[in-house]
Amino acid sequence: MEDKKVQEFHNAYINANKEGLDRLWNEETPKSLIKFYSGKYEPDGSNYLLDSISNNTLWLSSPSLFNDPFDCVINVNYDAEAENISRHILSEHFDDEVANFLLSYDGIKEAVGNVAKYLKEENEGRHLYLEKSIYATCFSEVDNLLSSRMWAHYANNHAGVCVEYDFDTVNNASPFGCIPVRYTDDYRYLLNTNNISEDVANYLQFFTKAKEWKNEKEWRVSEQNDRLNMIGYNVPISSPVAVYLGCKASEKLKKDVMSACENIPIYQMRMIPGTFRLDYELCTR
Repeated sequence: MEDKKVQEFHNAYINANKEGLDRLWNEETPKSLIKFYSGKYEPDGSNYLLDSISNNTLWLSSPSLFNDPFDCVINVNYDAEAENISRHILSEHFDDEVANFLLSYDGIKEAVGNVAKYLKEENEGRHLYLEKSIYATCFSEVDNLLSSRMWAHYANNHAGVCVEYDFDTVNNASPFGCIPVRYTDDYRYLLNTNNISEDVANYLQFFTKAKEWKNEKEWRVSEQNDRLNMIGYNVPISSPVAVYLGCKASEKLKKDVMSACENIPIYQMRMIPGTFRLDYELCTR
């Protein structure tokens, strides 16, 4: 999705613009989304993927288990925030050159340091609570179905499975809906929580990642849950529209997926000879 449209989603969310969100969900979303699974069997023989398909559930995970250490972490530079606040106050009374000179003055620098210490003391606990109370699950746009990188990173080196869901099915899995991830190299977190829209803006930090992840074209379902420190929990979701087996999926996994997906089309990924590209074909039962 274009950056401009992603920003529209985030702005509508920040401003609690329900009409705007409904319009975006109706007009600006892909027809379906995909989710990659490792398909691994646990030592007791259970399989998270098969359980999800059989029980029509979606797992919301603690972001502490995600592969990006910056993901859903509130990583505030309090010194920089204190300096920005101080510069804003000074600029109301002095021009930029004088404001910058004053910020270099030892007495002002000490005051800015005290502001930074205060901001950290006031906000660190709340930030930690937010981090521990957020649970999320991640989807990608359908054209990433043919991405070898995505299969390698998120589907057990092509031995796993990719599941395709109708977008409305995903959007209805949470009362908060599904929105696209915004990719940026600028970390922004607002410390003034007296404004409700700023609280929402801070929540959207959990839908923001560095630009180097942009190829994932990610959409997320996320909820805040007061039961802290869980690894995750299930929410109901309707059946998928299709399931794709990785080109290195085991015969056991294929057989079990076939059994769990009685009325769902199943496709087998394959490597196109003479190329570095993937394709897929419908499995016969």
